[in-house]
Amino acid sequence: MTRKTKGKRFADDEMDLDDFGYEGNPNVREKRDKMRFPQMPRWLNRVILILILSVVGLLLWFNRVNLSPQNLSEWVQSKVVGMGMGDGFPTDIANGRDIAPGNFFSVEKNVVVVSDTSLTMLNSTAKELVRRQHSFSSPVAKAWGQRVLIYNLGGKGYQVEGFSKSGERAIADANILAGSIAGNGRIALATESKGYNSKMTVYLENGKPQYTYDFSEYYVTHIALNRNGTKAAVAGVSALNGGLVSTVYLFDFSNPKPVKQFTYEENLMLSLDYGQNGTIVAVGDRLTSVISESGNKTDYSYGSQSFLGCAVDNGRTALLLSPYANADSASLILLDNLGKQSASVPLQKPAGAVSLYGDTAAVLLNDGTIRAYSVAGGTEKGSCDGGEDARTLTLRDESSVYILGFSEIRMGRFVQAQHSASSAVQNASGS
Repeated sequence: MTRKTKGKRFADDEMDLDDFGYEGNPNVREKRDKMRFPQMPRWLNRVILILILSVVGLLLWFNRVNLSPQNLSEWVQSKVVGMGMGDGFPTDIANGRDIAPGNFFSVEKNVVVVSDTSLTMLNSTAKELVRRQHSFSSPVAKAWGQRVLIYNLGGKGYQVEGFSKSGERAIADANILAGSIAGNGRIALATESKGYNSKMTVYLENGKPQYTYDFSEYYVTHIALNRNGTKAAVAGVSALNGGLVSTVYLFDFSNPKPVKQFTYEENLMLSLDYGQNGTIVAVGDRLTSVISESGNKTDYSYGSQSFLGCAVDNGRTALLLSPYANADSASLILLDNLGKQSASVPLQKPAGAVSLYGDTAAVLLNDGTIRAYSVAGGTEKGSCDGGEDARTLTLRDESSVYILGFSEIRMGRFVQAQHSASSAVQNASGS
């Protein structure tokens, strides 16, 4: 009987190369060196971790206004509700067709419509995200982020709406003249006041008054809060020596009095905007004033031209001007956030509305055509057909636009000038 050798047995190709020879055995596997990756020093790992934490910390610091529990709830709710598909545009206007041009705007690519009966928000597929009723006879809407302030101009009622819950109606002490909302939910209202021309009250997120100021010389017409509701610009109007005079106040709510005041004779302020970058734009019927928080300003005069409309986006301004009243042509004037003219575009047709988003300014001509231009240089970027009944427009992004018609809302997509007009019409109809 053959004795079995003790120990581990090897397959032929795993035998000791010293006994069988490497070159003479075809079954021998070639030794492979293990791949070794260089390890980073521990100090470098710590540096990378510190840099990452620093970046995250800076992002949290600069967005601290939006990190309140209510803001986070609004953001989550908007993303959840915004998911899903609607039936697409065009879509009928429901619950009231009396819509002021200023109550039709876009927020985070959704379209917001405030009619004489309700607030409606739709996403880009026309899915209804929010519908809330109100009972205001003259509603005015102001928005920042996911929140919308609706107040009854000349009345006492107001409410703040958002995605997460319906706002409760509140009652001001007197008739409301103007209002504004900040990114953190704080609001400011200007009301009539006994013994004074008007009064401004700023309310915290919980509805408690934070700041008040009485105006003895001017009637407030516009208020614009900064992003976190700690500062404001206020426009007022009065009479002086038989003429009209407007003023713009700058407020810091840590100071009981205005920190700056600018006066404009024979110029009625029509809109007031406080950009996220701190630039304040006051658009009047004869000039536009671009003001920094430090108090520097640049005025752009229209000269003999007539004002037709405007749009403001974070300090930049688009103006529609015509050479004279009822002229058959108009021009688009674009101003940067320092108030300097960046472009002037002759439209060669009458125009009725304009909107700004990013590097795009969209103009609604009186024949229903919508043209898009570069804000930086004024070159034409494309066009679409808004429809003969188009009343106003608001840009969704740099390539698409929401259009308010008489009985429906449409969405148009800009087509380059060399494309056919039929393609533009098809895009404007929502196909």
